[in-house]
Amino acid sequence: MINIYLFIYLFIYLFNLEVVFFPKKLLLFIGFIGGIFLLINIIKKNRINIFYAKNMLILAFIPFSWAISCIVNGYWDFSYIKEIFVLNLIYLLSSYCLYIGFSKINTETMISFVGGVVFFQLLISFIAFINPAFFNLIFSVFVVDNLEWSSLENFNDARMIGVGKAFFGSGVVNCLTLVLLAFQISRNKNYRYLNILLYFGIAVLGILSSRTTIVGILLSSIFLIKDLKLIFKSSSFLIVILILILPLYSYIVNNEKILVLKDFGFSIFYDTENSQANRSLETLKSMFEIYPNNLKTWLFGDVYYRSVAGTGSYYMGTDVGFMRVIFSVGILGLFFYILSNVYFILSSEVFKNNKLICIVFIILFFILNFKGVANIYYFLILFLLFFKKSRRCD
Repeated sequence: MINIYLFIYLFIYLFNLEVVFFPKKLLLFIGFIGGIFLLINIIKKNRINIFYAKNMLILAFIPFSWAISCIVNGYWDFSYIKEIFVLNLIYLLSSYCLYIGFSKINTETMISFVGGVVFFQLLISFIAFINPAFFNLIFSVFVVDNLEWSSLENFNDARMIGVGKAFFGSGVVNCLTLVLLAFQISRNKNYRYLNILLYFGIAVLGILSSRTTIVGILLSSIFLIKDLKLIFKSSSFLIVILILILPLYSYIVNNEKILVLKDFGFSIFYDTENSQANRSLETLKSMFEIYPNNLKTWLFGDVYYRSVAGTGSYYMGTDVGFMRVIFSVGILGLFFYILSNVYFILSSEVFKNNKLICIVFIILFFILNFKGVANIYYFLILFLLFFKKSRRCD
């Protein structure tokens, strides 16, 4: 039963699930419960949990830089604070439920669970894309990026919509999970074949959901190509899987919806000039031409994170992650944004003992943030906390 609870918890946590009925924002609900238990623990022991106190102190630099930007500009806007600091704080409090409820789960099992949850999310998103009835059922329950029904239907004609996190957000989760699974496959035989299956499943379905997943495949392969024996075993296992799904070949090649997904995810490899991926890349390249035109904005930002017009679009029309942070809180805020994420990567017990995965995660963080804002704290805090199973964080 505890495995079911852990699966549900991770599904809500990793994808920030929001439903149409009470309590709607499920992560906020879990964070509220975690906050209550943390407060009870503080009162009971008459001291603050060192691990959580340190995290809150590091996170406090984010509103500090925002406050400076507000003072310099003479006005305020809460979009950056809500989407970065407040969300990080909710994730931190939510993680306390993991800390007190699933402490007996070992790290190998935990990594496999994360892979299983991410694969499950991609699988139901894929089924929803090819099956209209299932699409109507799923998205009548789950809310995705506050998109209206008409927008969901329009997107569903061209690409897969991830349950909870869609598009770039889905790609970020996929990348992080692929790196972690590859790391686990390369160093531990426990659940190896399950992890290989999850790895390939996330890699394929992940590309169909978000081409950003390709970054995760490339970086995670660093762990797999080191061992020729592992490559052979993985390839053999993949061949067996392909043989098992061979009876579905006719259905796959004749299904129009699957062909649409195939073009979306893989056309970049065989139609570099006319693919949607190429057009998306050109759009991203044009956004690199958008940058601050005065020293004040470079140093302290303009406060705004979302469009001033209230349309929900990005301020200054750029989707480049680092540039969005600079436009909001300047280079000072960008420094604290990068510092907090890199600090938590370096602070993880497992990362401390393996320089390669530490380097890979830092590279992944920087690459993702050149594409969009990829605040990976939620993923880091999950494993930063869990790998401290010795309870030294008390």
